[in-house]
Amino acid sequence: MVKTGGFVLDGALQTKAGETITDLRTDAATAAQRHVPGYAAEYARRGWKMFPSIDRVYVNERARAELGWRPRYDFAFIIDRLRRGEDMRSPLARSIGSKGYHAEEFVEGPYPVA
Repeated sequence: MVKTGGFVLDGALQTKAGETITDLRTDAATAAQRHVPGYAAEYARRGWKMFPSIDRVYVNERARAELGWRPRYDFAFIIDRLRRGEDMRSPLARSIGSKGYHAEEFVEGPYPVA
């Protein structure tokens, strides 16, 4: 019998020793700052605020361990691109563009931001 399984491939924040996914749910800003120091300064420069809680986190550890996979486009990548005034999207995201999931356009970008 051949057994197969799926892999989660995303650009999630990397967990560090002693940190749990619960940290993102209870204090997303502190968890994000721990992984990407200075993200808050870039958010503040843009008038953005981190969500108080991130309740859906996908763990990609199995893909890392079994496939040796490493995300290129993660939160640190996005913040770095924003700091440099570059487009934060990957080449694939730029080529696909906005799919028009919302009937209206938003001043802040392609998604509604509260």
